[in-house]
Amino acid sequence: MAAHGGRNRDGTDAELQNIYVLEEWQRKGIGAHLLGVVAHRLQADGSRSMCVGFDANSQYKQFYMKYGAVETEPGSPWAIWHDTCALAARLPKPSEPLMTDLRGQPRWLRLRRRHR
Repeated sequence: MAAHGGRNRDGTDAELQNIYVLEEWQRKGIGAHLLGVVAHRLQADGSRSMCVGFDANSQYKQFYMKYGAVETEPGSPWAIWHDTCALAARLPKPSEPLMTDLRGQPRWLRLRRRHR
């Protein structure tokens, strides 16, 4: 799984680069938990929107749409969540260790200090 902050495609605050769950572990809620970590951390960091790219014919497109991503245009390989707070509200909240950085500080606090 990878996510990237900062201005991205279509002016979103973040870009989800990928979530990949091995086939034998799919449909067990793992993808939702991983997306939840991303959404809750973005919400804590103050990011309001996120985009994701995918193969337009991919079966994984359904996963993103299930959680409210909207195609930028019909048939496009890009979709956007316009409200990461609404996305986070639909997903499991991650445990506190997943919300902190390696120094033990909440990630959102570290990012806010760096940008001042």
